[in-house]
Amino acid sequence: MRARLTLLAGVLSVIVSCAGCQAGGVEPDGGRAAVVPAELMARAKQDGWVRVIVNLRVPSGSTEAAVRAAREAVVAVLGPASYRIVREYATIPAVALVVSADALNRLARSPHVTSVQADMPLEPKR
Repeated sequence: MRARLTLLAGVLSVIVSCAGCQAGGVEPDGGRAAVVPAELMARAKQDGWVRVIVNLRVPSGSTEAAVRAAREAVVAVLGPASYRIVREYATIPAVALVVSADALNRLARSPHVTSVQADMPLEPKR
């Protein structure tokens, strides 16, 4: 019985750790580059800037202080000329930014980032 529970715990651990993985396999750098889609990186290189939502790595049920600390850690490595904050969220572990291609590369390497996606304004449904 104990062996089954240990096996089940191991399987659940692998499933949870891959929950944020994206299709396309593991990148040569250990998978960190997979947090930024290739299309988004290409667009940033072509246009110079791209608007994104950065999802932050914080423990489940984190406080506003933990979300703020993760956001500050991410922004601290970007370089002042490579980003602009569009929107900060107090309780949602995310931040909306306009970033350069260099900043996207830094976001891809950050252990505080789970994913980066394009921020595309949507029209309200009527």
